[in-house]
Amino acid sequence: KAQNGAIRTYTIKVTRKDCVQDEAINLDDISNLEDFNIEDSYLTGIAVGTKIEDIKLDSTDSIIGNIVWKDINDKEKTSGVVCSGDKVTLTSGEETKELMVIIYGDVNSDGAITSSDYVLVKNHIMGTSKLDDIHFMFADANKDSNVTSSDYVIIKNSIMGTGKIEQ
Repeated sequence: KAQNGAIRTYTIKVTRKDCVQDEAINLDDISNLEDFNIEDSYLTGIAVGTKIEDIKLDSTDSIIGNIVWKDINDKEKTSGVVCSGDKVTLTSGEETKELMVIIYGDVNSDGAITSSDYVLVKNHIMGTSKLDDIHFMFADANKDSNVTSSDYVIIKNSIMGTGKIEQ
């Protein structure tokens, strides 16, 4: 109750961790988390359509202290589909590491591989518009550091259901 007589109800949400981490994890030593891969500052191996709430980023023997997800525009995400360009910030002790998610074929960063991704790759190849460096990585479906007709075909086959892009 305030001095002016106004009464308000506040709800405080407390999240209790079941495990207490005795020692901080050296984040630079983590190369794999469950089915996902970390290489340099990139997180790969996430299947198309995976939801944030279904991902557990635990190392094999310890729990990372804090995990924050943001979209490609740095807006915090607590749920929804993981997209290319999402940023995951891991904190353990005093150490923080930011990783960018790459979902190969998700060129437009919407968490799906659709005809709009296909068109972006086609336009890049034809020279009618160029992909920036980040979206270029997402378009490199065969992971050969180039975006060519091979990537175009791989993405098309994924959309048509006749092929799958290895994440």
